[in-house]
Amino acid sequence: MRIMLHAVPKRLWYVENFMLPELKRQGADDIRLWVDRSNAGNLKSCMDSFASLTEPGGTWHIQDDLLFAKDFVKRASGFSGPLANGFCCIPFFDSPWTTGQVYMPDAWHSFQCIYIRNDLARECADWVRSGQWTESPSPELPVLHRAGKGDDTMFREFMLCRHPELPAYNFAPNLVEHIDWLIGGSTLKTNGKWYKDLPRSAIWQDEDMVTDLKARLKAWYAEHPQNKP
Repeated sequence: MRIMLHAVPKRLWYVENFMLPELKRQGADDIRLWVDRSNAGNLKSCMDSFASLTEPGGTWHIQDDLLFAKDFVKRASGFSGPLANGFCCIPFFDSPWTTGQVYMPDAWHSFQCIYIRNDLARECADWVRSGQWTESPSPELPVLHRAGKGDDTMFREFMLCRHPELPAYNFAPNLVEHIDWLIGGSTLKTNGKWYKDLPRSAIWQDEDMVTDLKARLKAWYAEHPQNKP
């Protein structure tokens, strides 16, 4: 099971002290940390990471603001298809009723936790870098491309344009919970840190782990006030 954990420097304290220990506790042994140290931005950093995946098989792409389910590694390691999503969020326009194997239009949207076959990731990077993304009819892409954001939307449009026939798998219960609201809010928002509706999982069964994380973060902030949001 190959994992690529995508991070920005300001979140490394959480990645290194909370996420990586949990992955290792669950038995993950092939973890690559991809850090945007040059401040390339969301879209470019993501496409650079995709282009770097020359190995066969696929990779779980994980963002730096998550809490893993108790059995994340056990369930995620058993997947070997072209695409899988481990996070469903209604504010991100996901439907919690489309679970299991689905057609591409019903695949969940965000990049919080997604498995992508490496050849598809490399092809997507080329599609974006070469300007082929302009074949998409989506009015969002030019705006996102100019802003250097929207890696998840860009990938979704790539799949719909180039591989609409491929199945995706939506994991229920979800494999992760989104906890950016506990560690400072979104790093991509420009109009403040907080959401009107917290972008939490719609299919999460390990709420006791969220309670435990809150307690551990409280203790961490007391000892490391420089990390407190």
